[in-house]
Amino acid sequence: MIDLHTHTVFSDGVLIPAELARRAQVAGLTAMAMTDHGDHSNLDFIIPRLVTVAKELNAVMPFTVIPGIELTHVPPPIIADAAAKARDLGAQIVVVHGETIVEPVCPGTNQAAIKACVDVLAHPGQITEAEAALAADKGVLLEITGRKGHSLTNGHVARMAKKAGARLVVNSDSHAPGDLMSPEWAEKVVLGAGLTSEDFQAMQKEAQAFLPNQGLAKNASLRMLVVDDDAMSRMVLCRSLGAYGECLTAANGREAIDAFRRALAENRPFDMITLDVMMPDVDGRSALTQIRFLEEDRDIEPEKRTKIIMTTTLSERKDIEGAFRDQCDAYVTKPVRVDELLERVRQFGLID
Repeated sequence: MIDLHTHTVFSDGVLIPAELARRAQVAGLTAMAMTDHGDHSNLDFIIPRLVTVAKELNAVMPFTVIPGIELTHVPPPIIADAAAKARDLGAQIVVVHGETIVEPVCPGTNQAAIKACVDVLAHPGQITEAEAALAADKGVLLEITGRKGHSLTNGHVARMAKKAGARLVVNSDSHAPGDLMSPEWAEKVVLGAGLTSEDFQAMQKEAQAFLPNQGLAKNASLRMLVVDDDAMSRMVLCRSLGAYGECLTAANGREAIDAFRRALAENRPFDMITLDVMMPDVDGRSALTQIRFLEEDRDIEPEKRTKIIMTTTLSERKDIEGAFRDQCDAYVTKPVRVDELLERVRQFGLID
């Protein structure tokens, strides 16, 4: 059992991280994210401390602590900025306190969090069908919660998610020892929301993606490079692909070419690259041409060359059609749908 939403004394929880981790381990959990309440006033206080204690505990416990944050009652216009700052400070998971029926959360919070591509939208009890569809597009996990009050709308969240194809996760939102959920109790919470045991297993698989190096054992040699001048796009794509192997990023075509050249020199070539078309300095088309030249120069056989997916707006589709002639393997339109991208990767035979 992995719980991606808990609190320590760094906000309104009652346990220090070490005790919370130990009590969770005894309750049958194997990993948890510590996601204390934060806004711009305390991100730099909470996150570095959780990063430090997670490193120390993970080194000596048969248990995994994931340092994170829950952005709480942050005004919608600055949620994206707060999420970016949290990641810069080392948060490995960003949760946003969703629009629940039991607290006066600002309207628009759900939509702003999803547009910011946070990891988990917590207890979004007033979520709309349109917002659930946006969450499906952005790969944002919607939470089924064990927290009293917030859990009153679990059934609604489950219905909206199922209707839109959004992904779900189950968390405790623990603040005290009695809030922790055993795997058996968490499954009952899921069933109580009108879902199934299969849904519970799928939720746990979603949570596993946040474990350090998750996916590397299965795809130990899989390496990917995400190239985009937009930092948010890089984050979303790399987060989704990171569950399947090692994912690096580049902000423009020149950085991509340099990274590709280094990978060849180290004899660790990339299995796949997502390559944005319109970028400053060196654009995607030019980078594609140079990457293929580097492969030809090393006599890499066509069937062993790196798979390249171009990412583009609809208005750039003619450029992409030309790129196919220049040997890119596929393209997806922006904003990129995570499910569509992963389907392309499956078609390449790189993931199951």
